[in-house]
Amino acid sequence: MNVAFSCDAARAASRTADGVVLSTTEPTGPDAGNIGLLVTARGGTLQITALARTLVESPIPEGGCSYRVVGDAAGMTVQLNGIVVASLPTEALPNVDMLTTSVTTLPASGTPGLSVSLRVDDQFASSPTALKRVLIAVLALSLAVVGLLLALRDRRHGAERPRAWPGVRASISVDVVVVAVMSSWMFLAPSTDDDGYYAAMARNIRASGFVGNYYQLYDQNFTPFTWFYYVLGWWQQLAGDAPVVQRVLSLVFGLLTWLCVRRFSRHALQSWTDRYPRTRWIGPVVLAAAFLAWWLPQGIGVRPESIVALCGAMTLLAVSEAARRDSLLLGWTAFVTAGLGFAAHPTGFTALAPLIAGGPQLWRLIRDGHRPRLVFVRAAGVVSGFAIASLVAFADGSLRDFIRGQETFLGIQNQEGWTTEFVRYSFLLSDIAMGSYAKRIAVLVTIVALVWFIALVAATRAREVEVPVALKLAGWSSILTFLLLWFTPSKWTHHFGAISGVCGVFLGLMLVMAVPLVRELYAPRRVPFVIPLVAAASAVVALALAGSGPNIWPYTWLIGVRRPIEPPAVNVVDFGEPLWWVAALIVVVAAIALLGRGQAVRDRGHVLLRAVPVLVVAGLLINVGYLFGTFAQAAVRTTDTWSFWGANLSDPGASRCNAAQAVSVLDPFTAQALTPAVDTPQPPAPRNFVSGAGFPVGEPPVPGLGTGAAQQVWGSFISTGSSPERTTGEVTSGWYDLPRTSEEQRVVTLAAGTLSDGNTLTAVFGRRAGGGVVPVSSAPLSDDARDPAWRTLTLPDAPATADTVRLEAVDATGGIHGWLAFTAPSLASSTPLLDVLPSNGPVGIGWQIAFQFPCLRQPVVRDGITEPVSAAVLWGDGALNGLADATWQPSRGGLFAQVPRSGSVLQLAATLRGAAPDEPYLQVFVFNTKLRTGGYEVTRGGRTVPGWSTATS
Repeated sequence: MNVAFSCDAARAASRTADGVVLSTTEPTGPDAGNIGLLVTARGGTLQITALARTLVESPIPEGGCSYRVVGDAAGMTVQLNGIVVASLPTEALPNVDMLTTSVTTLPASGTPGLSVSLRVDDQFASSPTALKRVLIAVLALSLAVVGLLLALRDRRHGAERPRAWPGVRASISVDVVVVAVMSSWMFLAPSTDDDGYYAAMARNIRASGFVGNYYQLYDQNFTPFTWFYYVLGWWQQLAGDAPVVQRVLSLVFGLLTWLCVRRFSRHALQSWTDRYPRTRWIGPVVLAAAFLAWWLPQGIGVRPESIVALCGAMTLLAVSEAARRDSLLLGWTAFVTAGLGFAAHPTGFTALAPLIAGGPQLWRLIRDGHRPRLVFVRAAGVVSGFAIASLVAFADGSLRDFIRGQETFLGIQNQEGWTTEFVRYSFLLSDIAMGSYAKRIAVLVTIVALVWFIALVAATRAREVEVPVALKLAGWSSILTFLLLWFTPSKWTHHFGAISGVCGVFLGLMLVMAVPLVRELYAPRRVPFVIPLVAAASAVVALALAGSGPNIWPYTWLIGVRRPIEPPAVNVVDFGEPLWWVAALIVVVAAIALLGRGQAVRDRGHVLLRAVPVLVVAGLLINVGYLFGTFAQAAVRTTDTWSFWGANLSDPGASRCNAAQAVSVLDPFTAQALTPAVDTPQPPAPRNFVSGAGFPVGEPPVPGLGTGAAQQVWGSFISTGSSPERTTGEVTSGWYDLPRTSEEQRVVTLAAGTLSDGNTLTAVFGRRAGGGVVPVSSAPLSDDARDPAWRTLTLPDAPATADTVRLEAVDATGGIHGWLAFTAPSLASSTPLLDVLPSNGPVGIGWQIAFQFPCLRQPVVRDGITEPVSAAVLWGDGALNGLADATWQPSRGGLFAQVPRSGSVLQLAATLRGAAPDEPYLQVFVFNTKLRTGGYEVTRGGRTVPGWSTATS
């Protein structure tokens, strides 16, 4: 920071009403000089304040002179004619929300009039040097050469080719259903966690040149987990921002994951079909049920879990095929796919699970009787595939970026560790969106299946019964995926989506193979009845626990959805009630017994054992059907109104801006003041309320005094011998003619300060009678905010006999924001959201719902500078609650933290067509500042630093 101004500029400022030479925050705000730099000249005295410290307070020197305020890593200094007159050691420099001055003209002089230069911290916007680009090209070429050499080796040794799987027709039928369901789900699915957040991160890459956190943490760099965002950002530029379009990538990843699941299971079930012919058609159906139960609630959207799941499934398949076909190239491919998953997201650790589980198989392939030196070469060639992780992780970033990003992150919040993994499961079993019934079922059933898998492997090893290699590889890989999740730095349940590929194939194989394996264990004896009994009990508990989860989905309005919030149920059948699952089990047992013959029917344990996987598969299919069916039904129900899923289906290109088409606000800018009622009694004189003022100077009503809904205003923010916030008083407006209202026009008032804790604002409806007005009824207008921001309050419907209305206000509260201001009532019209927002201007969009407003332009963060916004659409349910999100908090490095400090704030009365009145979770704000935007010049430069350096300054 380098600020220079002449004494002539200071004297010019002292002749203005405000006396502001320079301020980096709103100079009339309560924090002026506390968080920023404030230079004022009043009454011939110059005062320089920064970070709540007065650096200079002295008369302005006579004649020509100049001041300079310099801030750097060592602190701040003030110089007068080149001599240091004050200093402030500090690690933090003043906030720069704006650059404003009261000086309009400067006298001509030889000294600098007024100038400010700032060196913005934008070190994450880095590019590789020419040398690094060469190294990247060499590494990429080396990987390609290694892959080619391994392919030539495999060709010389004649790797085995895959055979066709019996029962192709049944397989193809299942594939068609899976593809159809997944493709349809791209349109019908609710938004998933962080869709808006991650989409915004990817979108801003084109402006910033790097993958940053965007919404908070001072746009902290995401190195080394960036390559997925570059792919998403490229896709957004190519295809657009419509939700359906952005989901195409996850659909492609999901379909490829299904392809890996099917190919992996094919060879596992191929030998099974000879011994158990029904597997030809049962196997694909069970796999589909298991996979869809995992993927539908976890895999759609723009989060990286979908690519991690694909990488995990590809690694599992590559390990299996490498060992089966004696292919070093496939072993190398396993390391490549694991490396890509590893560098995609912290949950990418789970992509390593198949490598660890299949390590012995890969080692046997590499060793294969060769001499130690050749074994080393073969091993180095296969393992070299993992170098792809460093290539994609640091191609446009560095170790320095990672360390600096971690310092930024950890300076604001702590990361979770392996000791807090229980938090993930606490969320999963909570009545919140992360504990949705559909998210629970696959995870819980798989955990139960893994417990039985461990017991099965232990028992078969003791009795020398062979467990299929594919089942063991999938089982141990699934166990490792859960274990590796322990080391991720956050504990959200949507991270389970990263293991949906590996765990989906394991669950399917386990449900198909478990019963025959148990029978082989005890053949020719009967299976002890306790085993199927305990298995049945564990399945019932898992299914009921999953079914008790709520039908809640993150940050979306469940418009048209059957039984929103509540756990799933059909008529009297509650999915969370264990007795219904017991009854279903009895029905399955009876069906098996009726269809069975001979000894199998008389063996109750065998019948119950066969019923357990049937019950589980039925539970998975019911879950998938209920999930898919409820949202398909909701889309049909909302064809005449709006829903996210309905709009995706009817307008996949979002030409009508999806959710924005359903939002309307009461427009305060075009509102018409109510007409004062003639021949009515005059109100009593106000006490400690003033007209046309009574609010903080820097925060007037957004429409502007005397315009729109702010034609007249009263406020109690006045000094009566103490702080303006401690002033108490009361005021009553005159009577106004009450117009007819409708859903399209409502009577509103704008209010600020505190409307509770003893303060009251009341609408009184009256009826003319005998030359006077008789009060008919009254209604309080209140909220729980204590803030200088203005809020739009809608008056309730008046009684049929009322023809006039007035407002009565009482300020009885002291303390911070213990004042009250309000406007005269006016008639506001319901206006589409897009007609109120600035045309093509930047809008502060809440990350929770940004995905559903694709045509609102997010502000650009470039060169360390955030583009200012004049409006915001946020997720919140209480007065000003949307502004409480981390993205609006200075302590979190929030993207919009400076906006409320830079001018007036007004929350509009907003409605969402089709949403329940008691569940709006939608807030619209407009902001007003008189400052011009972009009134500065940007000079770009650079310096070269070692990427491996741990120095972050």
